Amino acid sequence: MSKKLQINSDKGINDGITKEYLKEKIVKQNKEIEELKQKITTAESRGELSQIQHQIENNFIIGIENRKELINLILQEYHNKFDDLTNDYTALKQDIEFLTKDINNYSGLSQIAFVLLAKRLQKIRDEKLYLTDGYSDFRHFISDKIKLSRGTIYYYIDIVNYFDVSKRFDTNFEYTKLIPFLPLIKNQEISEKEKEEIKEEAITLAKEKKSYREITYIANDLKTKYGLNQNQEKDIEKRIKKIVSLLPKELSIDNKKELAEYIKNFINKNLNT
Repeated sequence: MSKKLQINSDKGINDGITKEYLKEKIVKQNKEIEELKQKITTAESRGELSQIQHQIENNFIIGIENRKELINLILQEYHNKFDDLTNDYTALKQDIEFLTKDINNYSGLSQIAFVLLAKRLQKIRDEKLYLTDGYSDFRHFISDKIKLSRGTIYYYIDIVNYFDVSKRFDTNFEYTKLIPFLPLIKNQEISEKEKEEIKEEAITLAKEKKSYREITYIANDLKTKYGLNQNQEKDIEKRIKKIVSLLPKELSIDNKKELAEYIKNFINKNLNT
């Protein structure tokens, strides 16, 4: 509940500021908070909600706590109003365009926008709706339509698919912190019961505001427990050997350094996801 501004009858009156002036100011501020709430709950478009959020973020009169609560209300409305999927392919593409703008113009809505975007892209992928526009596969569709990292898009689709985020919706939740656990959830050798336990642990850790690095370490311990890191290392070694076999016999020192740096980054990336 928003904190209504109040005034102590005998304190805080300095420099000639009258009690009447302060009371009038407080009434005005509380009225502004209520008007902003009304705007949020009656907004009919994403653009409208984004504009209201911009107004709130630049409003230094209503106070930090009230700003946070109002922005949280925006996120809740954003999710509630735009979570449902349409069966109309054209409308889905329009949704994707709006959501991508929200992400690229980061305004605090990007975590929710990513989830909503992933749900729409998953539908287009699974039902092969991209064929309507003449794309041969989903990869070509997202490369042409979405100006975001392909890896990021697939991560979010997996989060939507494996973690059922609609039921776990939280406006303060950082969905990216679930990424390190995806290899565990997708592994076919881990039982469904164990996967559910891993999901709950991942969600709890993210809610506890653990850093991404801390969560990655915990996920890696679980990967070691279930033998995933060992298999991953073997797979990486095999892929590196294949790359090396395709290289020219003679390489310059600079090329060797560049290759070593690439392999180092490749190993780090694959062992931490």
